[in-house]
Amino acid sequence: MFKQYKSSSYDEMFDENGAVREHWKQLAANLEELGCDQLEAKRQEIDWRLEDNGVTYNVYNDPNGMSRPWSLDPIPLILESSDWKNIEAGVKQRAILMN
Repeated sequence: MFKQYKSSSYDEMFDENGAVREHWKQLAANLEELGCDQLEAKRQEIDWRLEDNGVTYNVYNDPNGMSRPWSLDPIPLILESSDWKNIEAGVKQRAILMN
């Protein structure tokens, strides 16, 4: 199911050789087991629930920006612990500055 396509854009799941990155392997295996049809069904369910609950966002100063539907990717972004450490340090720093 998963294969990297040659592209000029960065793909978080795959390394430069087209292999699944270590911290993505469990999710990739779970998605592989789930299959494309079930993943699409989950995406449709997410869209339906967001619409049913009226989840929208506004783009201010844009006449077409009122109540745009919010969309979520059914595949989460997986971050390595080293990335989280950088984010944590930044959030702590900003919390101190804002306090």
